[in-house]
Parts: sequence; structure tokens; C-alpha cells
Amino acid sequence: MCSTAALSLGVTLVSGLAQANSQRQAADYNSAVARNNAALSRQQAAAAQEAGALERDRSILQFSSAQAQANVAYGAGNVRLGSGTPLTYQIDLQQKAKIDQNIIGQNAQNQANAFLSQSNVLLQEADFQQRQAKASMTVGLVGAASTLLGGVNRAGGIGTILNRRAAAAPAAQKPEDLDAFTNRALTTLKR
Repeated sequence: MCSTAALSLGVTLVSGLAQANSQRQAADYNSAVARNNAALSRQQAAAAQEAGALERDRSILQFSSAQAQANVAYGAGNVRLGSGTPLTYQIDLQQKAKIDQNIIGQNAQNQANAFLSQSNVLLQEADFQQRQAKASMTVGLVGAASTLLGGVNRAGGIGTILNRRAAAAPAAQKPEDLDAFTNRALTTLKR
């Protein structure tokens, strides 16, 4: 009967520790996934900024081309540049180009900020998962210790077990006290 109780206690201990370890591994995996996704978000932020810079450069080239075409057309029509309608057109074209470049830059920055914000949220999730992993192991170890102590209590109490051990031990060996026994049991469970 005692061996059946010990076997049941052992199975319960191993099962509890295996479950805690499984939960820890799942939390570690989720943390790693969140960190990888955070890194991808940072890469997307950099790509958004790079795409914005390229779009801004395209806008500048487009403006330069439109201005050059207007100058050629005015020159072909013997229109004097720098005053009147040609000047107004050039100023209007420059203002529109500047507004377009500012909008492009702001849109790129907004997109990059969204990716960076997402990256920060994912890093917080990764940290949470790491804390969850540690908590799972702690809960598992405490549960295993509780099961062990409950089994010891059902078997007649710690004093009875220590007395049996002392009686069975060689005379040169001292029986351990309750604290030493508990520490050794918890150390064994942590492995």
C-alpha cells in the first residue's frame, strides 16, 4: 500500500513538473515569436522611411522636369522669365512641389512611427511572456512541493518518516531535520 501511495505521489509530482515545464516552454516560444515580430516591425519602419525618401526624391525630379518644360515653352514663345505670369507659374509650381514633398515625408514618418509603435508593443508582449514562463515554473515547483508534503503527511507525517529513516539508518548516520529534508526535496524537484 505504501508503495502504491509513493508511486501515485511520484506520478503526481512528475506530471505537475512536466505541465509547468510545458507552460514555461510555450511562454518562452511566444516570447521569441514576439521578439522576432518586433524586429520585423523595426525593419518595416526603416523600409517605410526609405520608401518615403525615394518618393520625395521622385517628387523633386518631377518638379524639376515640370519647371524645365515650362522654361523651354516660355523660351520658345519669347516670354520673359522672372516676371508676370511665368513668375507666378514658377512660384505656384514650387509651392505645390514643397507641399507634395512635405506630405510624402509626413506620410512616411507616420507609417514608420506605426511600425515602431507595433514593435514596442511586441517587445512588451515578449517581456510579459518571459515573466509568465518564470511564474509557470514557480507555480509548478510550489505545486510539486505541496504534493510532496501532502504525500508525506498522508504517509504518517514527516516525524514518522524521519523516525523510520533514523531507525533504519546506520548508527554513524544522523537523521536529518525537517528543514534539511525539505530543502533537499525542493532541490531535487528543481532539477
